[in-house]
Amino acid sequence: MDCLVEDCQRELVEGRDFCVPHLRRFIAGHIYEDEDGALRDHCIRGHAFTEANTRWETSSTGRVRRRCRACGREKAARQAARKAELPPEPPKAYRPEDPTLTQAILDFDKARQFVPGNCLGREEEFIDWAFDNELPTPTAEQAAELCAGCPLLKACDNYRIAAKEQWGVWGGKVIVDGEVVR
Repeated sequence: MDCLVEDCQRELVEGRDFCVPHLRRFIAGHIYEDEDGALRDHCIRGHAFTEANTRWETSSTGRVRRRCRACGREKAARQAARKAELPPEPPKAYRPEDPTLTQAILDFDKARQFVPGNCLGREEEFIDWAFDNELPTPTAEQAAELCAGCPLLKACDNYRIAAKEQWGVWGGKVIVDGEVVR
């Protein structure tokens, strides 16, 4: 005699009305009676395992199992909503292959959030001369004066090396076309 669950062709467990898999599911509460009085199986979320709502897949171990298509659609919708809520990724800045150089960039960016450097609010003295031909290029002595006593001096120089800065005053040094001016 076959299992009482609709569309199941398995043999019954001795003394029971269900086959082994459906007996376990019946005990767990995953068997229900539909409007016609037929016993049917459903997923954990209560979606009926019908022919249209069932997807069969094979695991890497070769085990065949069924999945609920409605649950799959709901999961995809939740993931899409979660992805839409995420803030857009900032544009990727230059990151060198060497992890220590990448760390130097990250350290400097984080330090600038908490420690005001000498250059804060004085960008024209540190970088703007590189973009305006009328401003004179500072000398090495002037760069050392601008950065004197800055708590970010070493981190700034490490950042310059890691980010391959081409112009400006970085870490007490004047950089022109990527070279340190002496």
